[in-house]
Amino acid sequence: MGVINIKKKDIDLICRLRGNSRTSLTNLSKETRMPITTIHDKLKILVKENIIKKYTTIVDLEKLGFAVKAILILKIKKGDKETFKDYAKKHSAVNNLFQINNGYDFILEVIFNNMKLMEEFRERIEDRFDIVKIEVHYIMEELKREDFKPLEIFK
Repeated sequence: MGVINIKKKDIDLICRLRGNSRTSLTNLSKETRMPITTIHDKLKILVKENIIKKYTTIVDLEKLGFAVKAILILKIKKGDKETFKDYAKKHSAVNNLFQINNGYDFILEVIFNNMKLMEEFRERIEDRFDIVKIEVHYIMEELKREDFKPLEIFK
């Protein structure tokens, strides 16, 4: 997985889309002073190169009844790591999954509509996989999400 040489104007375009992915090409053209056709072509390349991985909406899940959010940090015995990874990738309550280092193997962000379901999930993975260590941290309040601004690095 190599780094793609990308221009500052392209990063500006990406930052604007991260701020509001529903903005029109006309608005993007005005804001960036790029022709609409150029923006369209750049977006096609960004998708083709898998720089833009997914079009998504950030939702306030609490308002939809999903009030229990937690971070699970796991160390799993070597023989179960791949099986666990496959299981977690497919589980609908796993919102984010990361493979990590320094004494642990995975971080999971999970979301449930009640504590009982969260505890059942935890019990299920503890029964099914050879877990050496598990830490559960409940998210009390989301303070910031999806707000990385790569263009500011160039300043």
